Amino acid sequence: MPALNYQRRFAPLVKHEVKRSTLRPKRKRPIKPGEILYHFTGQRTKHCVRLLESICKKTTPMWLKERGAKKQQGWLTPHERQMLAMGEGFRDWPEMRDWFRDRYGLPFEGVLIEW
Repeated sequence: MPALNYQRRFAPLVKHEVKRSTLRPKRKRPIKPGEILYHFTGQRTKHCVRLLESICKKTTPMWLKERGAKKQQGWLTPHERQMLAMGEGFRDWPEMRDWFRDRYGLPFEGVLIEW
């Protein structure tokens, strides 16, 4: 039962199914396609709210660096980076890159979880 917690700014996008993926650091127990995902905001607080229950469709290893984003198949094009950023709830690639740099540091190695 993988639970995913979101910052308040991303919660409405998840709840209304505008955001259909999330890029996360690697987990001790990786999420697998077919598993039920439980999406929350405010987890571990008295303001915890369950946003959505979904089924994981796909997981993809991803790397973020200052100069771009990479999947196993290779570097993302500028258009693909922009689409990834918008799908993750950011205005554009630079905003997403800066957010990940501030939160996790770059280079970042993680998994794109899609539902």
